[in-house]
Amino acid sequence: MLMQQHTALATCGAASPPRAGRWVTALLALALVACGGGGDSGSALAFLPAGTPTSPATPPDSPTAPTTPATPQPFAIGGTVSGLKGSGLVLLNNGGDALPVSADGVFTFPTALAQGAPYAVSVQSQPGGPSQVCTVNAGTGTVADTAITGVMVVCATQAFTVNVTVSGLDGQGLVLQNNAGDDLAVSANGKRQFATRVAAGSAYAVTVKSQPRMYTQFCTVSQGSGTAAAADIDDVSVACATPATQSVYVSALLGSSVSLLTRYSGVDLSDPVSTIIPITFTSLAADPKGRLVFGGSDNGRVYAILQGNNTDSANPAAVGSSGTVTLGSHPSGDYLYAITGGDGFVTTYGVPPATPGTLNLLQQRVLYGANGTSVVPLAVDPLGRFVFVGISGQGLVMLPIRADGTLADSVWQGTPNVVSIAIHPSGACLYAIGTDGLLHTFSINASTGALTQTALTQASFGSGTPTSLAIDGRGRMLSLVDTANQLQYTRAITDAATGALGVPFAINGLPGPVATAFDPSRDGVNYLLDSLNLYRRTIDPVAGNYANTLFTSVTPSQIKAMVLLNR
Repeated sequence: MLMQQHTALATCGAASPPRAGRWVTALLALALVACGGGGDSGSALAFLPAGTPTSPATPPDSPTAPTTPATPQPFAIGGTVSGLKGSGLVLLNNGGDALPVSADGVFTFPTALAQGAPYAVSVQSQPGGPSQVCTVNAGTGTVADTAITGVMVVCATQAFTVNVTVSGLDGQGLVLQNNAGDDLAVSANGKRQFATRVAAGSAYAVTVKSQPRMYTQFCTVSQGSGTAAAADIDDVSVACATPATQSVYVSALLGSSVSLLTRYSGVDLSDPVSTIIPITFTSLAADPKGRLVFGGSDNGRVYAILQGNNTDSANPAAVGSSGTVTLGSHPSGDYLYAITGGDGFVTTYGVPPATPGTLNLLQQRVLYGANGTSVVPLAVDPLGRFVFVGISGQGLVMLPIRADGTLADSVWQGTPNVVSIAIHPSGACLYAIGTDGLLHTFSINASTGALTQTALTQASFGSGTPTSLAIDGRGRMLSLVDTANQLQYTRAITDAATGALGVPFAINGLPGPVATAFDPSRDGVNYLLDSLNLYRRTIDPVAGNYANTLFTSVTPSQIKAMVLLNR
């Protein structure tokens, strides 16, 4: 042992003479410190007492492997869709990741995005069938630490305007409808637009509610119905035509028992077609659509008069009760009104569009006071609002027309007894020849139909009472015939709003004139029937002149009625 310690000291170059005891131990420790054992060479010397244990040396730490960063969690991108009715909606996120959507509700894009990534939701394809426009709200931003669920896609169905191109209009009062409403009043040719737009996928149907008056015209709709797709409707057209008087019908009684119906050409009064019929027509009413004429008989029946090549046919279309029938047509041509003087029934018939000669009974009611009278004058408001009836001993009665064509309760007007009535084509006033020989002018309340007398003028120029009066198609003149005094006189209507009349212009020397009527579509063109001739003439009451353009002789007979059929 001592030899080994000595060897160590010698090795360090610090040899000492060997000593015994405790000095050996101290010298050994000093040698170790000097040689760098147990610490750095620059450390202070440390003397350990004998017997102090020593710890084994700690090995140096091993190198640490590099750490891989954690992958960030991706978050879903989505939201909700509302209002979707069509098909084909496709959404995009950041210009890609296409997502078709077929119904309202929650949507989520297929690809999730990491925290910090941007998102931008847009519409790639808008829905169709119906056409819709979908808009994105809260659709852009940056992903934080949670899924995106607040994107809102709101879809709205597109609505389109319905445009109508009108041509040929030369009258007043044309009213169009879309889908049986949304009235559109048209006063001039050109392109017009309904106020209410039609949603994509919804139907539209343009119809004529009121045909033009002043002139009377017939307007027809082309391309008027369909389904709104993805653009405004621009192909609807309305063409208006001014019809001419095609036929003049005259009902007469030959002798005491032979009833004759004669049809003349309205163009030149030529080629009369005469038909012997088993009944006598005391009233004639032309269908406003120009399809046929209705005859009111003296036996309580209504007949449809249909044109033939050599003769016309008179087929019973409806059966009343008894007495003389007076007729009036609704301006739409959809309804016919009849009153029978024998029992006082006032009846409303529906006129089917496909078979106008077959009438449908819609309503029948008693008009008290009308029974027992032989002739009951009747006139229908040109705007289709009211029916006016003159009843012996009670004057004029007004019956409002309901939406279905039937008549509401009658309202007595407190007027004198009348023998003939005519309504201005504007619907603003009514003229009536009274049994007192005076011409009464009344204003018509547009809402209630109530009459207010505004003027009272002379109607007769001698004994007797005028029997017929008529107003021209423009509402510019009124003409009446005075059978007893063998004259026709015409007065200009100077104010259509009030019905004010100018001075009378008389045509004298007519043998028994009984009926007058104006071509509703020609300025001042008048037809007059007396006991010997049928005339077509032009009248200018302001200038005070007239000119017969055509006339033809008629079979001497008792003239009962005349009516013009326009097409």
